[in-house]
Amino acid sequence: MAGIEIDPEIMQEFLTECGELLESLEGDLLELESNNTDTDLINKIFRALHTIKGSASFLALTELVEIAHVAETALNAARNGEIVIERPMMDMLLKAVDVIKQQMDEIQAGSDSLTKAEPELVAALAAAGEGKENPYAPETAVPQPADSDPSDTPGGGPTGGGSTRELALDPSKADLLGPFVEDLESQLDKLSDQIEMLMDEAARPTLAEQIEDLGRGLSATIDFFEFDSMLELADSLVEAAAKAAKAESVEMDQLLPRMRAVLNLLTQQKDGLGEGTLVEPPKGELLDRLRTLVENGKVDPAWVLPEDADEQTVFEIDGVVDEHAEQGNGDGAQADPSVPPHPGDDS
Repeated sequence: MAGIEIDPEIMQEFLTECGELLESLEGDLLELESNNTDTDLINKIFRALHTIKGSASFLALTELVEIAHVAETALNAARNGEIVIERPMMDMLLKAVDVIKQQMDEIQAGSDSLTKAEPELVAALAAAGEGKENPYAPETAVPQPADSDPSDTPGGGPTGGGSTRELALDPSKADLLGPFVEDLESQLDKLSDQIEMLMDEAARPTLAEQIEDLGRGLSATIDFFEFDSMLELADSLVEAAAKAAKAESVEMDQLLPRMRAVLNLLTQQKDGLGEGTLVEPPKGELLDRLRTLVENGKVDPAWVLPEDADEQTVFEIDGVVDEHAEQGNGDGAQADPSVPPHPGDDS
């Protein structure tokens, strides 16, 4: 916490909200002890820990994020049926809550540093989150994230152009990056599911509101890390969702594929962060055209998307990639990447 200025009003809101969640958590855990297969209760406890972790991450409370994160991942493993919450696991979760309560007391008292959870507790909860059969053994080590392959990302890898550089974070934020990337992956998955359902006209207003809320939370966390390029993309999704709530189907034909394309670029950046790099993907005219759709719904004939356009089609039409760049122009020269391609141009 040292060296980080936090608005006292925001901190008080955090203390109030998390205090209420912790009070509920203890009772819920004790109730779970007598019915350890109650999925609704497990989900409720998971959501409470997830909220505490997310808020603590925004406030750069590294020690609190660490213990909340491993407790949350253990609960997630239980939700997915990978582990069963028996007595040893319950004891660890209760210890985790005790640690968080102590840290909250230290924050309330204005302490410059927070007590760290015991390494053995963190390691055991982390192992449980990995679905390990015996996460309680003393020799259990904290699992390290496996290398990710960008080609496994839905929508493919980088679209070409842009830039990639090694990530350099302030030490006060570096420890929060791992939990942020994991949380980001979960949020992007949710956004993807919700965006795909936006064509349901009856459900569209509710879904659009959910996307707005999720996008705003995402923007707030990204802003904390000062990832400006990611922030621009996340903010554009929030604006597009607000438009989608009232959009006609004909407008959605142009709006929805571009929202998917923005999500694709965010996913590329998430994958880069997981590998310790900051990816700055090219955006071409994508965000400007999305903004035009949001503000007045007008579509220039030059950039009308065909029916059922996928992300690659959006990238080509909106100049994120040059559809002619790999084909050349017939005499071995490459097409000018600064010229946005036009649909139907076969030359």
